[in-house]
Amino acid sequence: MSIVNCTYGSSNTKVDVTETVINRINIQGYIVVNNAIFGDPDYGVEKKLIVTMSDGSHVAIGENYTFKHEKQQKQEQESEKEQDQIKQQKCIDTKVTIVSCTYGSDSTKMDVTEIVINKLNSQGHINVDNANFGDPHCGVEKKLVVTLSDANYIIVSEGKIFKYDKQLLQVQSQAQSQAQAQAQSQVPVQVKAPLPFTYKIYYHIYANAGNSVIRIFEEQIKTMMTSPIYSSIESINCCLTGNDITNYNTLVNRINQLRVDSGGKFRIRKTVFDDKTSEKYTFYAIRDDVNSMDTSARHNTFICYLHTKGITNDSSQVADWRRCMEYFLVTKAEWTVNRIRNEGADSAGIFLTGKYGIPKHYSGNFWIARTSFLYTLFANFPYIGGDTATKSISFNKSSVSEYYSTEFFLFKVAHRGIDLYPIGNFRIYAHSLPPEKYMF
Repeated sequence: MSIVNCTYGSSNTKVDVTETVINRINIQGYIVVNNAIFGDPDYGVEKKLIVTMSDGSHVAIGENYTFKHEKQQKQEQESEKEQDQIKQQKCIDTKVTIVSCTYGSDSTKMDVTEIVINKLNSQGHINVDNANFGDPHCGVEKKLVVTLSDANYIIVSEGKIFKYDKQLLQVQSQAQSQAQAQAQSQVPVQVKAPLPFTYKIYYHIYANAGNSVIRIFEEQIKTMMTSPIYSSIESINCCLTGNDITNYNTLVNRINQLRVDSGGKFRIRKTVFDDKTSEKYTFYAIRDDVNSMDTSARHNTFICYLHTKGITNDSSQVADWRRCMEYFLVTKAEWTVNRIRNEGADSAGIFLTGKYGIPKHYSGNFWIARTSFLYTLFANFPYIGGDTATKSISFNKSSVSEYYSTEFFLFKVAHRGIDLYPIGNFRIYAHSLPPEKYMF
């Protein structure tokens, strides 16, 4: 059978993508169904690819899944069957456990061990897709690679399901009955130990007009929820301001739903409509929480600050910049915190700069800091520039506007900060920053 016609979109709005699909199939035998390939014909609505074949049949492929032509699928099915038979023979009379899991392309991948283990323990399978793992390499077909304790590994293509029973995570004698195998209630996996520190996220959201804020918000939420340490994050504290009532209400409702779905991990700390005082309310939430902690809690708690970067400048360069910050501070949060602890630092971020008369700061203002350091900082500067108080962090208005008070806040008290990705001569508003440059 040959492809006759292809459309991509929702039930209300769709576009013809026949040429794109056929070209991709001819070149590589498959195509990933997403907005990066086809564009976004109906923003905020789930879309699908509809392929009409020469025999009149139709194939529907959901967003973020992979469409492969019949010939390619048959070849893969035969190959997978042969690989499963080989693995089964090797695993007889042995106990095999998961050592690690990665998801991504050949050039860009991320560790997803904890996500896979948690899903397998709770439901016995996991869908291999961006919805569960995020998208470490947009527009490129990805795969899940599971490394086992016997030095073998299992590869599961994007769009497929990884099931522990079929993939032989624990295979005993072939003589065991099927009933005994099904009676197994849990996967014999190596569960990751709890973090040796407390980790909290404070998230400033500004609801302006347009489509960018909702899209950026959802992307950042997915990054947080697919972080390897998501289950260990104590809380995600959201503060919402803005001047667009539609987006504002949409975001309030969305965060409330996240709060319910996460069992209270997501929290709304402050909502102020039609307020343009930048990020001060989120900083006040940090201040109040830091001041309420006892000394032992402050010693072992780390706070991550981030915001909806890019809502006023939604360029691809700024999106690259934002994703780079999120990679080091959310996806690789445990690695970053361990660097702070091991190197005796107080904070970490990327693109640490401070020249031409501009105060020292992490460009983009995403950072992780020790709570014990923040306690000292707020003790000296408890208010944000513009608030009437004895001590304020406002700056000389002739050179630095009040808008930037929060950007330069962290280094108002001198301390050792780690530049996780030095800027050098890189122009962050002009140059692209693909993930393969910084991911490891």
